[in-house]
Amino acid sequence: MQETPFEQSNKSIPTWRYAGNIVETPYSVNRIDGHSSNYSKGTFAFETSIVLKAKQPTYLWFQHADQSADIYVDDVKVGTHWGGYNAFFFDISEYVHRGTNNIKVALCNTTRQTLAPAAGDFNFNATLGNVKLFTSPCLPAMKYGYDGFHITSNVTSSSATVYVKTTVPAGAQLVCTISDGTYEWTDTETSNGEEQTFSTTITGSNLHLWNGTIDPHLYNVKLEIYKNGDLYHRYERPYGLRYYSYVID
Repeated sequence: MQETPFEQSNKSIPTWRYAGNIVETPYSVNRIDGHSSNYSKGTFAFETSIVLKAKQPTYLWFQHADQSADIYVDDVKVGTHWGGYNAFFFDISEYVHRGTNNIKVALCNTTRQTLAPAAGDFNFNATLGNVKLFTSPCLPAMKYGYDGFHITSNVTSSSATVYVKTTVPAGAQLVCTISDGTYEWTDTETSNGEEQTFSTTITGSNLHLWNGTIDPHLYNVKLEIYKNGDLYHRYERPYGLRYYSYVID
């Protein structure tokens, strides 16, 4: 069965070569000695390869990589990420070519005073989390965090406007769907290729607001990018709508 553009452009990279063996992520170098104060420290290289059908916008998305990670494409260094507790991405568009590209991630778990936490009752294990490959002619510019979208909202007691800031290729459509299993709102905007803020408004007496631990209600915000009727990118995020006011006696 032929893959859709979305399936072609969003790939998980589960298998890597480490120390001559095939391993699957997430994988910790210190999975055995991590409980010891004498755990292995240093730089550890993970390698894999990706096959591209075209030279086009291409990103590597990392769930996490501890404590620092140097990224290479065909032995050319792309950059370094510091800190192992958050997701991040690298734009490798200018480093890849059509065909087979070799990827290397060199993890370093040596303690550094400039990286938080600088101390604690735990070890700094060298761990490579899940890695995804995004490669497509129709992707959001990854300038807004690691997913390409920045979501904010303006909420009142009876309505909510959700703003999505992103940059997508000209002619592409951004479809925003907000739902909670009971209600669903969908809005579609066509990009002119420039940086834009898209917005969609939710109204009605049935708007369910988030209320802390008492009622932590969440909506699902789904963002999809289409071009010529084909889906190229999708991202989903739980999102709470909260309204509050100050009363001065």
